[in-house]
Amino acid sequence: MDITVGFSIDRLFDLIQWGALENPGEARARERFSKLRDYFQKLLGRKLFEKIAGSEQVLVVDVMGGTGIAGAAFLAAHQALRGEKGEYKLTVVDARRKALDYASRWLSHAGLQGVELSAITGDARRLPEVLGGEKYDVALVWGSSLPHVDVPGMILLLAGLRESIAEEGVALIEQHDLLPRLLFANNYKDVLLEGEAITMHRGYDPRTGSVERVVYDARTMLYQGVMKTRIWEMSTIAGYAWLFFQEVYRDHYLEQAGGGRAATVLIASKPRGNAPGWEELWGSLDEYYKPL
Repeated sequence: MDITVGFSIDRLFDLIQWGALENPGEARARERFSKLRDYFQKLLGRKLFEKIAGSEQVLVVDVMGGTGIAGAAFLAAHQALRGEKGEYKLTVVDARRKALDYASRWLSHAGLQGVELSAITGDARRLPEVLGGEKYDVALVWGSSLPHVDVPGMILLLAGLRESIAEEGVALIEQHDLLPRLLFANNYKDVLLEGEAITMHRGYDPRTGSVERVVYDARTMLYQGVMKTRIWEMSTIAGYAWLFFQEVYRDHYLEQAGGGRAATVLIASKPRGNAPGWEELWGSLDEYYKPL
């Protein structure tokens, strides 16, 4: 899914000013890293993660990972739990090349040395192709990135995750449950200011389930382009994940200690051997929900 039309995704992130939450030079991002590390350390103490927690060799892929903050935090949690240096590989996949350049700085901030780092500019819908068929112990989709993925894109993402984790690996997907908040708390805004971006509702794409919003620069009021987002509810994502994984668990991650909104964390394990393959789905994408 191309989430921006007429301008780059880097430009969108600059306007909305999300960098404060992922740039290691920002205090808020470093605080977020600490909370992520603590949360992952708690997860690693649970039975589902027993084998991963005890392994000295761990491969993590951070999908739509931006600067790799979540992947670095997971490896830092693993090392803190074991109390010794592990043999680690971190692969960060994102559409923003500029963000990927920060991944090594998060590893340095975490005190992780000798980590094999791979930063890949790529499409999360094409994960097996992007990763070259490599298998990982842990796949992270973190930071409420799923509004960037439409309905067919979600199916392709989950199919790719199934094929990209080891048999005893896990996939962790974190996302705020958007639809209930927007519908029942009446939080949907026709016009919204985020950072230096003003977005206005333009329409809805019934084929992909995406909302279209026109984007303006608030400082100049100049038109930037169109942003496409999908307003997800977590029960739907869990249902899709269940088609590709035998077990789907639910947990919650509190962004701020002592308060703040809790995000849902889906934890999928035991990839199904008989689920539709990514390559098959990608090859038939043009046949998805087209006019008769």
